[in-house]
Amino acid sequence: MRSILLCLMLIMTSCNSDDDSLNVNLNGSWTMSNISGGFLGIDTNFEPGQIIWTFDAERQILIVDNSLEEDTTVIISGFVSGNYEYYTTTEEETDFLYVENSKFGMYYINSNNLVIDQNTGSDGFLFTLEYYSSEN
Repeated sequence: MRSILLCLMLIMTSCNSDDDSLNVNLNGSWTMSNISGGFLGIDTNFEPGQIIWTFDAERQILIVDNSLEEDTTVIISGFVSGNYEYYTTTEEETDFLYVENSKFGMYYINSNNLVIDQNTGSDGFLFTLEYYSSEN
């Protein structure tokens, strides 16, 4: 009985649900591939490299390089170029991204895609990014 209890304790303590473990998944560069939703129901595709979000998990900084920020034909392209503080949380088994201390949306990573959902059912936006390397 004691060995079973010890095994259960080892299994439970080996699971890590710290924010740091979530940031490892975000860490690196992502290129915006699509933004959809909102009141107007937009659906905009982007070329690789036009908008790059780089998550620096160690410093908890999001670095945005947005080459479209002055393009008046694009309705929404996310953040303007710059550095933003970010962190993640898990609430009821759902991961959330906060940028500059504001909840930006729930997120998940599916293969090489990062999807951030700002509650599209209530006129929010859905951001889809692909893992990016400068060799793309």
